[in-house]
Amino acid sequence: DDFDLTIVNRMDVDHGLTVPLSLMCGAQDPQAGAWPCPVIPFAVNVVQYPGDDPSLEQPGGPLPPSLEFQIYTTTDQPVDTLRWDAQGFVTVYSTADFAEYPFYQDQHDALQSLLQAQTPLEDFLSYNSAQAGPELPFVPVYPAAQVIRAQARYVDTGVLQGVSYLTVYRQDASPFRASEFVYTFQGLSADGSLYVSVRLPVTAPGIPEEYPADFDYEAWGASIDQYMNDTIAMLNAASPADFTPALTTLDDIVSTITLDAIG
Repeated sequence: DDFDLTIVNRMDVDHGLTVPLSLMCGAQDPQAGAWPCPVIPFAVNVVQYPGDDPSLEQPGGPLPPSLEFQIYTTTDQPVDTLRWDAQGFVTVYSTADFAEYPFYQDQHDALQSLLQAQTPLEDFLSYNSAQAGPELPFVPVYPAAQVIRAQARYVDTGVLQGVSYLTVYRQDASPFRASEFVYTFQGLSADGSLYVSVRLPVTAPGIPEEYPADFDYEAWGASIDQYMNDTIAMLNAASPADFTPALTTLDDIVSTITLDAIG
């Protein structure tokens, strides 16, 4: 069940692939021809969202306009469930749109301030149930709490500046499952006109996927602060290669993002 962009090694393709290749490489015989370069297919759905009415009341609030790339490990989902079955997301926003969406403006301003001040990210990597700690910037809005942050670092790709980190969003209090962690990059374009949010699933080392039926949740809850801080310390001590996929692989995906055709 791991996230793998190349899990589909053979895929029927249409003119969205063949036409650009024909323009670059020349036309090929559909039966005997072969492209002069390997093609690794993976499934991406591209959605240009027009934005909600800023006065819309819903969990998480209204969504601003965006361009979203939804990444899949299979292609057999019905169209009406595509977004919910996606394994990863890259969402691009125009920061000029945030003025009408206060939460998104707040997240933008927090990220901008963080990048300008280069605040030590260790300040965000702790847990205290008695006092809500500072959250790292994150969009889109999830109607849940950002309960943990780990492996946080500043990122500068030359095209984007931002922060990457691991997180989990929760509406309840319970032990983590290995597969529920999310790698995210939250960044701004060099001119500040675009906000890019990357969210990709990660399996974390040293954390169970299932818990026994007789797990003592009451005892766990009594020591939740210790559990959370021990988990953060364990994740921070892990090597990038200990995660699935490796965090360096996900960093490499972020580093390939270009914005030449946007704007």
